[in-house]
Amino acid sequence: MLRLRSVWFTPVAAALLSFGLGTKKVMAQIQYPFSAIYNSETTLEPIAGNILKITNIGESANAPYGLTRLVNISYGNLDNNTGVITIDWSLD
Repeated sequence: MLRLRSVWFTPVAAALLSFGLGTKKVMAQIQYPFSAIYNSETTLEPIAGNILKITNIGESANAPYGLTRLVNISYGNLDNNTGVITIDWSLD
């Protein structure tokens, strides 16, 4: 009878002990409505060949959530024949 109890308690104890071991931490993402007008300046800096570093810095007096300063750095490819700059916005 003692052996039967130890067999019955082993899976239950293992299940209870492992309950908290396999958990993963997650972060919640909340989206808030946002609208603001920024006065900004954009600078194009040649890096190599047709590749440009594009820096955009802006200020807003009325941006919500204290987001009054904007700094964005991206990279683009300049087509010398057309003058068009292509920016890849993919997040892959």
